Amino acid sequence: LNINSMLSSNNNNNKANNKANVTCDKWSVVTTIFAPTDSVRRAAALPSDWCIVIVADTKTPSDYLEQAKFDNANAKHRIHFLSVQDQEAWGTQTAMTTIGDFVRAIPYRHFARKNIGYLYAIYHGAQFLFDFDDDNILLTTDGTDNENDKVLLPIHNEKEVPQARIPVLAQLAFNHHPLMGASLGNQSWARGFPLDRILDVSTHGDVPLQMPAW
Repeated sequence: LNINSMLSSNNNNNKANNKANVTCDKWSVVTTIFAPTDSVRRAAALPSDWCIVIVADTKTPSDYLEQAKFDNANAKHRIHFLSVQDQEAWGTQTAMTTIGDFVRAIPYRHFARKNIGYLYAIYHGAQFLFDFDDDNILLTTDGTDNENDKVLLPIHNEKEVPQARIPVLAQLAFNHHPLMGASLGNQSWARGFPLDRILDVSTHGDVPLQMPAW
């Protein structure tokens, strides 16, 4: 999937394409069918250089934002809710492009809709993605949600990632869990990974270079 090629061919001016006032290079990405959870509220409460994109599905409450009652400063430019209608508009208005094909190919009522969130965030300048689920709750400084409490960052140091690895991929399918040291070893895989490739060690990648910091 050539992200740059997809995005360069996408010149329409709808909500999903509009880059005005979006300056974040760090993005949280989630898809959900439920009412707003503490997990989403805390991700939305990260510092002002973070944005969040919430990808709706057909079962997601239509009044999601009203229920969430986000009160962050500049929330309008940092919190992005992509309704089903927004996603359909993006797919329709880019109908003759690769991005349109991609958006329309993602099934409804499926976790794969999060991929639209990744694409949206990258299009709007994301250099760092925090991929989370609506039941993964970020920690806070004192374990509460009072006005003086602050949400802790997904990683403690955004500028230096210890033991960064650059993998070489030999297959179209890539299971990154073994490289990340999953406790179940080769019996762990990401949601959506093709089950008939789980035991294929060539999908695990190889690490030709490992650096002390990124």
